[in-house]
Amino acid sequence: MEQARKTYDLEPNHPTVRSFLGVVYIANGMNTEAIALGEKELQNEQTNQDALYLTGYAYAKSGRRHEAEEAIKRFRDIAKTHYVMSYYIARIYAGLGDKEKAFIELEKAFAERDWELHRLKVDPLMDPLRDDPRYKEMLKRLNLPE
Repeated sequence: MEQARKTYDLEPNHPTVRSFLGVVYIANGMNTEAIALGEKELQNEQTNQDALYLTGYAYAKSGRRHEAEEAIKRFRDIAKTHYVMSYYIARIYAGLGDKEKAFIELEKAFAERDWELHRLKVDPLMDPLRDDPRYKEMLKRLNLPE
C-alpha cells in the first residue's frame, strides 16, 4: 500500500499508476477510496476503461449492485465504437459474485486473446472465482501454474 501511494504521489497522472493504486485499494478493502479515484478519472475521461472496471468492481464489493451493472452497460456502449477487453467485464461480474457471467466473459477474453488474461492467477479482483473448477481449468488452458 505504502509503495503504491508513494508512486501515485510521484506520478498522479500516469494511467497505469492510478490503475494499480485502485487495485491495491480494492485488495485492501478500501472500496470507497477506489471509487473516489475511479470516479475522478471518469470525470476527466468518460471512456477510461481502467477507471470503469475499478469503479464497477468497487461498487460491486460495496453492495452498490446497480452502479456496478451500470458500469457493465457503459462497457457495452463503449464496445460499439472501441475495443473493450472482456477481462474487464469479467472482473466486475466476479465482484458481483456472478460466476456464470464472469466465466462467459473470461471465455470471450480467451477467444479474443485478451492480453490481460496473463494476470488471472494473481489478480486479486478474481479472488471470488478461485474456488470454481473452471478457474483452474482456465489456468491450465493459459499454461499458468495452479
